[in-house]
Amino acid sequence: MFNNNPYIEKIYETLVNIISKTNNWQQLLIISDRAYSKKIIDLKKFQENKSIAFYEIAKIKRLGDSKDATNYILKALNLRKGFPPYTILYIELLIGNKKLNSAKKLLRKAWSDNPHPHYKSLLSSLSENLQINFSELVQYIVGSSSNQESKVLNVEASIKARKWDVARSQIKSLLDVHPSKEVCLLMVEIEDGDSSDIQKINAWTLRSKNGIENSIWVCAISNNSQEYWSSTSDAGYFNSLQWKKPSILNFLNV
Repeated sequence: MFNNNPYIEKIYETLVNIISKTNNWQQLLIISDRAYSKKIIDLKKFQENKSIAFYEIAKIKRLGDSKDATNYILKALNLRKGFPPYTILYIELLIGNKKLNSAKKLLRKAWSDNPHPHYKSLLSSLSENLQINFSELVQYIVGSSSNQESKVLNVEASIKARKWDVARSQIKSLLDVHPSKEVCLLMVEIEDGDSSDIQKINAWTLRSKNGIENSIWVCAISNNSQEYWSSTSDAGYFNSLQWKKPSILNFLNV
């Protein structure tokens, strides 16, 4: 029906929803090319939908052909440059293929361009494979960055190394009048590991309940939150996730 008359109202959107539930990603590439050529979708939607198809194919290919998977994830990144979920998969592929220096350099660049907190999930694996100290790798990744995410990462590295005095010194600049929930919970870890002072631990735990939440993936349609990005949200909507602050009620859905 789409091939015969692609202008039928909402037929492209309907097919995309079906494809997202059946994982027929090659078909998404085909119909997106046709829909764009017929001016049914704009360039932004065309690039995003094709990049998602390439990303999903890369995830499938990585189970058996890492070279093909790498080619597909690079196509995805070419259409949606710097998108953290794609970059994470690419770095994971580099680590799996033992291209460790390339992974290290790419992670540093990605952090410099957009210090997305989910990049931190790659650090332990990369430090183990490189056989270097976790804190040393963090220092390389952060470089001279002084944004909040970099400060938090430095504190986390010091906590991991049980360098409590260093962690306390590093976290001072994050302890403003209304520290975030994340910063309060880091103080819980510092007090627990350093002083074991129950009163201080409980005070920071209590304070964390009123701290500002970090951004998270929120479905633009259902308004439900989820920790990790997926091409189809947990609520079942294709390409609906946005990185933003959740409301208190919706955060409970994570």
